[in-house]
Amino acid sequence: MTQYMLSVHGVDGEELPTPEVMQEMFAAVDAVNEKLKAQGAWVFGGDLNEPSTATVVDGTGVEVLMTDGPFVEAKEHSVASG
Repeated sequence: MTQYMLSVHGVDGEELPTPEVMQEMFAAVDAVNEKLKAQGAWVFGGDLNEPSTATVVDGTGVEVLMTDGPFVEAKEHSVASG
């Protein structure tokens, strides 16, 4: 069976939503979890640390690549000026 990890995260320094919006978000996540449980597909749920503590591990190549943060590895970055 294919397994997926669903991650809900924020951006460091970004203002948090209001408590009312947070409750709506929690309810939506709970609904997804309950649906997965009912289908026998739910494995586990848990809290994560802040995104700034994250490490991305990519084992798809010959060597394992580890990078900081919940970001895609980028060799080059350019900004369009205008």
